Amino acid sequence: AMLHMLTIIINLSSLLALPLLPRQKKETRELVARGEHSAFWGKFALYSALIFLSYSTIVTFATVVLHDVYGCFKILGGAGCSAEESSFPAYVMVGCVLAYCYGVNFYLSYWPIVKKKKKFSWSMFL
Repeated sequence: AMLHMLTIIINLSSLLALPLLPRQKKETRELVARGEHSAFWGKFALYSALIFLSYSTIVTFATVVLHDVYGCFKILGGAGCSAEESSFPAYVMVGCVLAYCYGVNFYLSYWPIVKKKKKFSWSMFL
């Protein structure tokens, strides 16, 4: 029940990313026509995708092929190889992923509002 509630909360919080999306085809074409691009954010998106893809590939390989050796680790989703194995690394990893996902969204969408460079408007969610 707790995992189901956590999944619902994370899915609903994804609505906070709506201001990052272009509103319509017209706004997207305006961005292209103005030539707006950022090498930094392009590299950031590419490296992020590569890191997450690499991690998921390694975890899948470790839990499927090397199940006898690594399948019990809590950080890979197991129950733990020993009674004193800590859940701390798994919690740190989940915390880092959530901080990354919500941090980038906050920085791009809401930090300009906090710094008074943009005005908040409910229309940014529509």
